[in-house]
Amino acid sequence: MMRWLLVVLFPVVQSYLFGCYYDYSQPLVLPEQLPIGVCTHILLIGAVNVKNLNVNTIQRPYNGLNALQSMRDYRTRDSNKLKIIPSLVGDDDEWKTAMNDSESRSKFITSLIDLAKSQDLDGLDFDWEYPCGAYKSLFSQFIEELRLGVRKIFGNEFLLTAAVGAGKNTIDDCYEIGRLGELLDLIHLMTYDYHSIYDKQTGFSSPLYPKSIETDEARQYNTEWSAAYLVKQGVPRNKILIGLEGLGHTFQLNDSNIHDFAAPVVGIGYGGGWMTFIEYCLLVKIAGSHWDDEAKVNYTYYSDQWTNVGDVRAATEKALFVKANSYGGAFTFGLHLDDPTDLCHHGETFPIHKTVARHLDLFTSTMSSTFGYLCALIYFSTLYIIIIDARSINSIDNVESMVGNLSYDHTQESFIKLANYRHSFEHSTNFKRIRWSLKHRYNKAYCEFCDLVVPVVRLLIEANQTTHAENVVNGFCREFKLIDVDVCIGAVHEYKVN
Repeated sequence: MMRWLLVVLFPVVQSYLFGCYYDYSQPLVLPEQLPIGVCTHILLIGAVNVKNLNVNTIQRPYNGLNALQSMRDYRTRDSNKLKIIPSLVGDDDEWKTAMNDSESRSKFITSLIDLAKSQDLDGLDFDWEYPCGAYKSLFSQFIEELRLGVRKIFGNEFLLTAAVGAGKNTIDDCYEIGRLGELLDLIHLMTYDYHSIYDKQTGFSSPLYPKSIETDEARQYNTEWSAAYLVKQGVPRNKILIGLEGLGHTFQLNDSNIHDFAAPVVGIGYGGGWMTFIEYCLLVKIAGSHWDDEAKVNYTYYSDQWTNVGDVRAATEKALFVKANSYGGAFTFGLHLDDPTDLCHHGETFPIHKTVARHLDLFTSTMSSTFGYLCALIYFSTLYIIIIDARSINSIDNVESMVGNLSYDHTQESFIKLANYRHSFEHSTNFKRIRWSLKHRYNKAYCEFCDLVVPVVRLLIEANQTTHAENVVNGFCREFKLIDVDVCIGAVHEYKVN
Protein backbone atom coordinates (compact mmCIF):
# COMPACT_ATOMS: atom_id res chain seq x y z
CA MET A 1 0.00 0.00 0.00
CA MET A 2 1.35 3.39 -0.92
CA ARG A 3 1.48 5.72 2.03
CA TRP A 4 1.63 9.47 1.77
CA LEU A 5 3.32 11.75 4.23
CA LEU A 6 1.95 15.23 4.24
CA VAL A 7 4.59 17.76 5.20
CA VAL A 8 3.43 21.29 5.90
CA LEU A 9 6.16 23.90 5.79
CA PHE A 10 5.66 27.13 7.71
CA PRO A 11 7.91 30.07 6.93
CA VAL A 12 10.11 31.28 9.76
CA VAL A 13 9.16 34.86 10.53
CA GLN A 14 11.54 37.01 12.56
CA SER A 15 9.96 38.80 15.48
CA TYR A 16 11.27 42.34 15.76
CA LEU A 17 11.57 44.53 18.82
CA PHE A 18 10.81 48.22 19.03
CA GLY A 19 12.12 50.14 22.02
CA CYS A 20 10.75 53.61 22.71
CA TYR A 21 12.55 56.03 25.00
CA TYR A 22 10.12 58.31 26.82
CA ASP A 23 11.19 61.31 28.88
CA TYR A 24 8.60 61.78 31.61
CA SER A 25 10.01 65.21 32.42
CA GLN A 26 8.84 66.61 29.08
CA PRO A 27 5.20 67.69 29.49
CA LEU A 28 4.14 67.89 25.84
CA VAL A 29 3.38 64.15 25.77
CA LEU A 30 1.55 62.82 28.80
CA PRO A 31 1.52 59.12 29.81
CA GLU A 32 -2.19 58.76 29.04
CA GLN A 33 -1.52 59.90 25.45
CA LEU A 34 1.03 57.21 24.65
CA PRO A 35 0.04 54.90 21.77
CA ILE A 36 -1.17 51.38 22.47
CA GLY A 37 0.29 48.32 20.76
CA VAL A 38 3.19 50.16 19.12
CA CYS A 39 6.33 49.67 21.26
CA THR A 40 7.58 46.37 22.65
CA HIS A 41 9.39 48.08 25.51
CA ILE A 42 9.33 51.56 27.01
CA LEU A 43 12.65 52.99 28.20
CA LEU A 44 11.62 55.50 30.84
CA ILE A 45 13.83 58.57 31.28
CA GLY A 46 13.32 60.88 34.21
CA ALA A 47 12.22 58.49 36.96
CA VAL A 48 15.51 57.36 38.49
CA ASN A 49 19.13 58.46 38.60
CA VAL A 50 22.46 57.21 39.87
CA LYS A 51 23.90 58.77 43.02
CA ASN A 52 26.09 57.63 45.92
CA LEU A 53 26.22 53.98 44.83
CA ASN A 54 22.42 53.87 44.72
CA VAL A 55 19.71 54.17 42.15
CA ASN A 56 17.29 56.79 43.44
CA THR A 57 13.81 57.81 42.35
CA ILE A 58 13.72 61.49 41.43
CA GLN A 59 11.78 63.63 43.90
CA ARG A 60 11.56 67.01 42.19
CA PRO A 61 10.17 68.71 40.18
CA TYR A 62 7.89 65.66 40.03
CA ASN A 63 7.75 62.34 41.84
CA GLY A 64 9.68 59.54 40.13
CA LEU A 65 7.51 56.94 41.85
CA ASN A 66 4.48 58.49 40.15
CA ALA A 67 6.27 58.21 36.83
CA LEU A 68 6.88 54.51 37.38
CA GLN A 69 3.26 53.99 38.44
CA SER A 70 2.07 55.77 35.29
CA MET A 71 4.13 53.37 33.21
CA ARG A 72 2.77 50.32 35.04
CA ASP A 73 -0.74 51.60 34.34
CA TYR A 74 0.25 52.03 30.70
CA ARG A 75 1.59 48.46 30.62
CA THR A 76 -1.78 47.22 31.90
CA ARG A 77 -3.63 49.07 29.10
CA ASP A 78 -1.31 47.75 26.40
CA SER A 79 -2.20 44.36 24.94
CA ASN A 80 1.21 43.80 23.39
CA LYS A 81 3.01 42.41 26.48
CA LEU A 82 4.75 45.73 26.88
CA LYS A 83 7.88 45.83 29.02
CA ILE A 84 8.70 48.79 31.27
CA ILE A 85 12.41 49.50 31.66
CA PRO A 86 13.80 52.58 33.41
CA SER A 87 16.81 54.12 31.70
CA LEU A 88 19.50 54.97 34.23
CA VAL A 89 21.39 58.22 33.85
CA GLY A 90 23.84 59.98 36.12
CA ASP A 91 26.84 62.25 36.26
CA ASP A 92 29.98 60.68 34.89
CA ASP A 93 31.58 60.79 38.35
CA GLU A 94 28.61 58.94 39.86
CA TRP A 95 28.95 56.14 37.33
CA LYS A 96 32.68 55.89 37.94
CA THR A 97 32.19 55.71 41.70
CA ALA A 98 29.67 52.89 41.26
CA MET A 99 32.06 50.91 39.03
CA ASN A 100 35.31 51.52 40.91
CA ASP A 101 35.70 48.27 42.87
CA SER A 102 33.85 45.07 43.68
CA GLU A 103 32.40 46.46 46.92
CA SER A 104 30.96 49.53 45.16
CA ARG A 105 29.53 47.43 42.34
CA SER A 106 27.97 45.02 44.83
CA LYS A 107 26.23 47.83 46.70
CA PHE A 108 25.01 49.37 43.46
CA ILE A 109 23.71 46.04 42.17
CA THR A 110 21.80 45.46 45.41
CA SER A 111 20.15 48.85 44.98
CA LEU A 112 19.19 48.02 41.39
CA ILE A 113 17.67 44.68 42.32
CA ASP A 114 15.72 46.26 45.18
CA LEU A 115 14.31 48.84 42.75
CA ALA A 116 13.36 46.17 40.23
CA LYS A 117 11.55 44.17 42.91
CA SER A 118 9.68 47.07 44.49
CA GLN A 119 8.60 48.64 41.19
CA ASP A 120 7.76 45.45 39.26
CA LEU A 121 10.18 46.27 36.46
CA ASP A 122 10.82 44.23 33.34
CA GLY A 123 14.45 45.23 32.95
CA LEU A 124 17.12 47.91 33.33
CA ASP A 125 18.70 50.14 30.69
CA PHE A 126 22.06 51.88 31.12
CA ASP A 127 22.78 55.17 29.37
CA TRP A 128 26.30 56.05 30.45
CA GLU A 129 27.90 58.32 27.88
CA TYR A 130 30.56 57.00 27.98
CA PRO A 131 32.50 54.37 30.01
CA CYS A 132 35.86 55.08 28.39
CA GLY A 133 39.44 54.29 29.37
CA ALA A 134 39.80 52.12 32.46
CA TYR A 135 36.02 52.06 32.91
CA LYS A 136 35.57 50.23 29.63
CA SER A 137 36.36 46.88 31.25
CA LEU A 138 34.82 47.82 34.61
CA PHE A 139 31.47 48.46 32.91
CA SER A 140 31.58 45.00 31.34
CA GLN A 141 32.46 43.49 34.71
CA PHE A 142 29.54 45.31 36.31
CA ILE A 143 27.10 44.01 33.68
CA GLU A 144 28.39 40.47 34.19
CA GLU A 145 27.93 40.67 37.96
CA LEU A 146 24.51 42.27 37.62
CA ARG A 147 23.45 39.61 35.14
CA LEU A 148 24.29 36.86 37.61
CA GLY A 149 22.24 38.60 40.29
CA VAL A 150 19.11 39.28 38.24
CA ARG A 151 19.07 35.85 36.59
CA LYS A 152 18.90 34.19 40.01
CA ILE A 153 15.96 36.33 41.09
CA PHE A 154 14.01 37.21 37.94
CA GLY A 155 15.05 34.57 35.41
CA ASN A 156 15.74 35.09 31.71
CA GLU A 157 12.72 37.32 31.06
CA PHE A 158 14.32 40.28 32.84
CA LEU A 159 16.10 42.42 30.22
CA LEU A 160 19.48 44.11 30.58
CA THR A 161 20.05 46.72 27.88
CA ALA A 162 22.39 49.62 27.18
CA ALA A 163 22.57 52.65 24.90
CA VAL A 164 25.84 52.46 22.95
CA GLY A 165 27.53 55.18 20.89
CA ALA A 166 27.74 54.58 17.14
CA GLY A 167 31.07 56.19 16.24
CA LYS A 168 34.04 53.87 15.70
CA ASN A 169 36.29 55.74 18.13
CA THR A 170 33.60 55.68 20.81
CA ILE A 171 32.97 51.96 20.31
CA ASP A 172 36.68 51.12 20.38
CA ASP A 173 37.63 53.39 23.29
CA CYS A 174 34.60 52.96 25.54
CA TYR A 175 33.17 49.45 25.17
CA GLU A 176 34.31 45.86 25.21
CA ILE A 177 31.63 45.52 22.61
CA GLY A 178 32.04 41.82 21.87
CA ARG A 179 31.79 40.98 25.57
CA LEU A 180 28.79 43.27 26.02
CA GLY A 181 27.19 41.54 23.05
CA GLU A 182 27.29 38.32 25.07
CA LEU A 183 26.17 39.82 28.40
CA LEU A 184 23.42 42.25 27.37
CA ASP A 185 20.04 41.21 26.02
CA LEU A 186 19.82 44.24 23.73
CA ILE A 187 22.10 47.02 22.53
CA HIS A 188 20.44 50.30 21.60
CA LEU A 189 22.88 51.53 18.96
CA MET A 190 22.65 55.34 18.91
CA THR A 191 22.84 55.76 15.15
CA TYR A 192 22.41 59.52 15.22
CA ASP A 193 24.43 62.66 15.99
CA TYR A 194 26.94 61.62 13.32
CA HIS A 195 27.37 65.23 12.20
CA SER A 196 27.13 68.49 14.10
CA ILE A 197 28.43 72.04 14.20
CA TYR A 198 31.88 70.73 15.10
CA ASP A 199 32.30 69.56 11.50
CA LYS A 200 32.10 73.24 10.39
CA GLN A 201 29.81 72.19 7.55
CA THR A 202 26.28 70.88 7.10
CA GLY A 203 25.78 67.18 7.67
CA PHE A 204 23.04 64.66 8.35
CA SER A 205 22.40 63.72 11.96
CA SER A 206 21.28 60.17 11.18
CA PRO A 207 22.20 59.06 7.64
CA LEU A 208 21.40 55.49 6.71
CA TYR A 209 24.17 55.20 4.10
CA PRO A 210 27.28 57.23 3.18
CA LYS A 211 27.29 59.89 0.50
CA SER A 212 29.26 59.15 -2.67
CA ILE A 213 31.39 62.25 -2.09
CA GLU A 214 32.50 60.99 1.33
CA THR A 215 35.85 59.23 1.49
CA ASP A 216 38.06 57.42 4.00
CA GLU A 217 36.95 57.85 7.63
CA ALA A 218 33.91 59.93 6.63
CA ARG A 219 32.32 56.79 5.16
CA GLN A 220 32.02 55.41 8.71
CA TYR A 221 29.55 58.06 9.84
CA ASN A 222 26.29 56.31 8.99
CA THR A 223 23.93 53.67 10.30
CA GLU A 224 24.91 50.92 7.88
CA TRP A 225 28.59 51.11 8.81
CA SER A 226 28.07 51.28 12.59
CA ALA A 227 25.70 48.32 12.71
CA ALA A 228 27.96 46.21 10.50
CA TYR A 229 30.94 47.10 12.71
CA LEU A 230 29.17 45.75 15.80
CA VAL A 231 28.45 42.49 13.96
CA LYS A 232 32.10 42.30 12.92
CA GLN A 233 33.09 42.66 16.60
CA GLY A 234 30.93 39.67 17.52
CA VAL A 235 27.62 41.22 18.56
CA PRO A 236 24.69 39.02 17.44
CA ARG A 237 22.48 40.74 14.89
CA ASN A 238 19.31 39.98 16.83
CA LYS A 239 20.63 41.96 19.81
CA ILE A 240 21.22 45.16 17.82
CA LEU A 241 18.42 47.73 17.76
CA ILE A 242 18.89 50.55 15.24
CA GLY A 243 18.29 54.07 16.57
CA LEU A 244 16.05 56.86 15.29
CA GLU A 245 15.99 60.33 16.84
CA GLY A 246 13.21 62.92 16.84
CA LEU A 247 15.74 65.75 17.00
CA GLY A 248 18.18 67.21 14.55
CA HIS A 249 21.00 69.74 14.50
CA THR A 250 20.51 73.22 13.07
CA PHE A 251 23.22 75.16 11.26
CA GLN A 252 23.71 78.76 10.18
CA LEU A 253 25.03 78.78 6.64
CA ASN A 254 28.05 80.83 5.71
CA ASP A 255 26.36 81.68 2.40
CA SER A 256 22.59 81.22 2.02
CA ASN A 257 23.12 80.43 -1.68
CA ILE A 258 25.27 77.40 -0.83
CA HIS A 259 23.00 74.99 1.00
CA ASP A 260 23.80 71.42 -0.06
CA PHE A 261 25.37 68.66 2.01
CA ALA A 262 28.80 69.74 3.35
CA ALA A 263 28.05 73.44 2.83
CA PRO A 264 30.23 75.73 5.02
CA VAL A 265 28.59 76.98 8.22
CA VAL A 266 29.42 79.75 10.67
CA GLY A 267 27.57 78.49 13.74
CA ILE A 268 24.51 76.85 15.21
CA GLY A 269 21.07 77.67 13.87
CA TYR A 270 17.59 78.07 15.33
CA GLY A 271 16.67 76.81 18.78
CA GLY A 272 20.15 76.69 20.24
CA GLY A 273 21.37 74.25 17.60
CA TRP A 274 18.51 71.76 17.92
CA MET A 275 15.19 71.27 16.17
CA THR A 276 12.37 68.88 17.06
CA PHE A 277 10.29 66.87 14.63
CA ILE A 278 7.22 69.11 15.08
CA GLU A 279 9.29 72.26 14.51
CA TYR A 280 10.72 70.64 11.40
CA CYS A 281 7.18 70.04 10.12
CA LEU A 282 6.35 73.71 10.62
CA LEU A 283 9.48 74.84 8.82
CA VAL A 284 8.87 72.46 5.92
CA LYS A 285 5.44 74.04 5.42
CA ILE A 286 7.27 77.30 4.77
CA ALA A 287 10.47 76.17 3.08
CA GLY A 288 9.75 72.74 1.58
CA SER A 289 11.98 69.69 2.02
CA HIS A 290 14.68 67.94 0.00
CA TRP A 291 15.25 64.19 -0.12
CA ASP A 292 18.80 62.83 -0.29
CA ASP A 293 18.47 59.48 -2.02
CA GLU A 294 21.98 58.35 -1.09
CA ALA A 295 21.80 58.91 2.66
CA LYS A 296 18.00 58.29 2.73
CA VAL A 297 17.18 61.40 4.75
CA ASN A 298 15.26 64.65 4.32
CA TYR A 299 16.70 68.09 4.93
CA THR A 300 15.53 71.66 4.54
CA TYR A 301 16.98 75.16 4.40
CA TYR A 302 15.48 78.60 4.77
CA SER A 303 17.45 81.77 4.27
CA ASP A 304 20.74 81.11 6.11
CA GLN A 305 19.32 78.24 8.20
CA TRP A 306 19.81 74.51 7.46
CA THR A 307 18.58 71.44 9.31
CA ASN A 308 18.00 67.70 9.01
CA VAL A 309 15.53 65.98 11.36
CA GLY A 310 14.34 62.38 11.21
CA ASP A 311 10.87 62.20 9.65
CA VAL A 312 8.36 59.57 8.53
CA ARG A 313 10.07 58.82 5.21
CA ALA A 314 13.50 58.41 6.82
CA ALA A 315 11.92 56.25 9.55
CA THR A 316 10.45 54.00 6.87
CA GLU A 317 13.87 53.54 5.28
CA LYS A 318 15.46 52.61 8.61
CA ALA A 319 12.72 50.10 9.41
CA LEU A 320 13.15 48.46 6.00
CA PHE A 321 16.91 48.42 6.57
CA VAL A 322 16.40 46.57 9.87
CA LYS A 323 14.36 43.87 8.14
CA ALA A 324 16.64 43.57 5.11
CA ASN A 325 19.67 43.00 7.35
CA SER A 326 17.98 40.84 10.03
CA TYR A 327 18.79 43.14 12.94
CA GLY A 328 16.84 42.73 16.15
CA GLY A 329 14.67 45.78 15.64
CA ALA A 330 14.71 49.53 16.18
CA PHE A 331 14.41 52.08 18.93
CA THR A 332 13.54 55.75 19.07
CA PHE A 333 14.56 58.76 21.10
CA GLY A 334 11.77 59.21 21.66
CA LEU A 335 8.02 59.23 22.20
CA HIS A 336 8.22 62.68 23.78
CA LEU A 337 9.60 64.08 20.51
CA ASP A 338 6.96 62.65 18.17
CA ASP A 339 3.67 64.34 17.23
CA PRO A 340 1.01 63.34 19.82
CA THR A 341 -1.83 65.44 18.38
CA ASP A 342 -1.22 65.19 14.61
CA LEU A 343 -0.11 68.80 14.44
CA CYS A 344 1.90 67.86 11.32
CA HIS A 345 -1.16 66.34 9.60
CA HIS A 346 0.15 62.89 8.77
CA GLY A 347 -3.31 61.46 9.40
CA GLU A 348 -2.44 59.85 12.73
CA THR A 349 -0.84 60.62 16.06
CA PHE A 350 2.76 59.52 16.76
CA PRO A 351 3.41 59.09 13.01
CA ILE A 352 7.10 58.19 13.31
CA HIS A 353 6.50 55.47 15.88
CA LYS A 354 3.49 53.98 14.12
CA THR A 355 5.33 54.00 10.80
CA VAL A 356 8.26 52.05 12.25
CA ALA A 357 5.97 49.64 14.10
CA ARG A 358 3.94 48.91 10.97
CA HIS A 359 7.04 48.14 8.93
CA LEU A 360 8.32 45.86 11.70
CA ASP A 361 4.96 44.04 11.64
CA LEU A 362 4.12 45.14 15.18
CA PHE A 363 1.22 47.52 14.62
CA THR A 364 -1.73 47.68 12.26
CA SER A 365 -4.47 50.26 12.40
CA THR A 366 -6.77 52.26 10.23
CA MET A 367 -6.14 55.97 10.09
CA SER A 368 -8.19 57.42 12.87
CA SER A 369 -8.61 61.05 11.90
CA THR A 370 -10.98 62.38 9.25
CA PHE A 371 -8.01 63.78 7.38
CA GLY A 372 -6.31 60.39 7.33
CA TYR A 373 -9.50 58.67 6.22
CA LEU A 374 -9.86 61.07 3.31
CA CYS A 375 -6.23 60.47 2.37
CA ALA A 376 -6.97 56.76 2.06
CA LEU A 377 -9.75 57.49 -0.44
CA ILE A 378 -7.71 59.49 -2.93
CA TYR A 379 -7.33 56.39 -5.10
CA PHE A 380 -11.07 56.18 -5.65
CA SER A 381 -12.43 59.64 -6.22
CA THR A 382 -11.28 62.93 -7.68
CA LEU A 383 -13.82 64.58 -5.44
CA TYR A 384 -11.94 63.39 -2.37
CA ILE A 385 -8.71 64.72 -3.79
CA ILE A 386 -10.29 68.16 -4.00
CA ILE A 387 -11.63 67.87 -0.45
CA ILE A 388 -8.26 66.78 0.88
CA ASP A 389 -6.51 69.59 -0.91
CA ALA A 390 -8.89 72.11 0.63
CA ARG A 391 -8.35 70.64 4.10
CA SER A 392 -4.59 70.70 3.58
CA ILE A 393 -4.63 74.35 2.60
CA ASN A 394 -6.66 75.17 5.69
CA SER A 395 -4.19 73.21 7.82
CA ILE A 396 -1.25 75.05 6.32
CA ASP A 397 -3.00 78.35 6.96
CA ASN A 398 -3.41 77.34 10.60
CA VAL A 399 0.24 76.46 10.88
CA GLU A 400 1.38 79.67 9.22
CA SER A 401 -0.95 81.73 11.38
CA MET A 402 0.55 80.04 14.42
CA VAL A 403 4.01 81.03 13.24
CA GLY A 404 2.93 84.39 11.86
CA ASN A 405 1.35 85.52 15.11
CA LEU A 406 4.74 85.45 16.72
CA SER A 407 5.99 88.64 15.13
CA TYR A 408 4.85 91.69 13.24
CA ASP A 409 6.06 91.07 9.75
CA HIS A 410 8.56 88.52 8.49
CA THR A 411 7.94 84.78 8.58
CA GLN A 412 11.63 84.10 9.13
CA GLU A 413 11.64 86.28 12.23
CA SER A 414 8.49 84.50 13.37
CA PHE A 415 10.09 81.11 13.06
CA ILE A 416 13.22 82.24 14.87
CA LYS A 417 11.09 83.51 17.71
CA LEU A 418 9.12 80.26 17.89
CA ALA A 419 12.33 78.25 17.94
CA ASN A 420 13.83 80.47 20.61
CA TYR A 421 10.70 80.17 22.76
CA ARG A 422 11.05 76.41 22.53
CA HIS A 423 14.76 76.58 23.25
CA SER A 424 14.20 78.69 26.38
CA PHE A 425 11.23 76.57 27.38
CA GLU A 426 13.27 73.38 27.19
CA HIS A 427 16.23 74.87 28.99
CA SER A 428 13.93 76.07 31.77
CA THR A 429 13.32 72.41 32.59
CA ASN A 430 16.86 71.29 31.77
CA PHE A 431 16.09 69.57 28.50
CA LYS A 432 19.79 69.75 27.61
CA ARG A 433 20.02 65.98 27.89
CA ILE A 434 21.65 66.45 31.28
CA ARG A 435 18.40 65.67 32.98
CA TRP A 436 19.92 64.51 36.22
CA SER A 437 20.87 68.11 37.03
CA LEU A 438 17.20 69.14 37.00
CA LYS A 439 17.06 69.34 40.78
CA HIS A 440 19.43 72.32 40.71
CA ARG A 441 17.07 74.28 38.46
CA TYR A 442 13.83 73.59 40.30
CA ASN A 443 13.06 77.07 41.59
CA LYS A 444 14.55 78.90 38.62
CA ALA A 445 12.51 76.83 36.21
CA TYR A 446 9.31 77.81 37.98
CA CYS A 447 10.24 81.49 37.96
CA GLU A 448 10.75 81.30 34.21
CA PHE A 449 7.46 79.49 33.71
CA CYS A 450 5.09 82.42 33.14
CA ASP A 451 7.45 84.35 30.86
CA LEU A 452 8.34 81.41 28.65
CA VAL A 453 5.48 78.94 28.60
CA VAL A 454 2.33 81.04 28.77
CA PRO A 455 3.20 82.89 25.51
CA VAL A 456 3.63 79.53 23.76
CA VAL A 457 0.28 78.38 25.11
CA ARG A 458 -1.36 81.56 23.85
CA LEU A 459 0.09 81.01 20.39
CA LEU A 460 -1.20 77.45 20.29
CA ILE A 461 -4.67 78.65 21.25
CA GLU A 462 -4.58 81.32 18.54
CA ALA A 463 -3.67 78.62 16.03
CA ASN A 464 -6.66 76.51 17.15
CA GLN A 465 -4.33 73.90 18.64
CA THR A 466 -6.30 73.71 21.89
CA THR A 467 -5.46 70.08 22.66
CA HIS A 468 -1.76 70.75 22.26
CA ALA A 469 -2.09 73.80 24.51
CA GLU A 470 -3.91 71.83 27.19
CA ASN A 471 -1.10 69.26 27.15
CA VAL A 472 1.36 72.02 27.97
CA VAL A 473 -0.92 73.28 30.74
CA ASN A 474 -1.53 69.88 32.31
CA GLY A 475 2.08 68.81 31.99
CA PHE A 476 3.49 71.88 33.69
CA CYS A 477 0.94 71.89 36.47
CA ARG A 478 1.82 68.27 37.09
CA GLU A 479 5.55 69.04 37.12
CA PHE A 480 5.33 72.04 39.42
CA LYS A 481 2.53 70.93 41.72
CA LEU A 482 5.00 70.47 44.57
CA ILE A 483 5.47 74.23 44.72
CA ASP A 484 1.99 75.75 44.56
CA VAL A 485 -0.58 74.12 42.33
CA ASP A 486 -3.05 77.03 42.67
CA VAL A 487 -0.47 79.55 41.50
CA CYS A 488 0.46 77.23 38.67
CA ILE A 489 -3.10 76.80 37.45
CA GLY A 490 -3.80 80.51 37.76
CA ALA A 491 -0.73 81.43 35.75
CA VAL A 492 -1.41 78.89 33.04
CA HIS A 493 -5.06 79.71 32.55
CA GLU A 494 -4.34 83.44 32.35
CA TYR A 495 -4.30 83.10 28.58
CA LYS A 496 -8.00 82.16 28.58
CA VAL A 497 -8.92 85.50 30.11
CA ASN A 498 -6.50 87.88 28.43
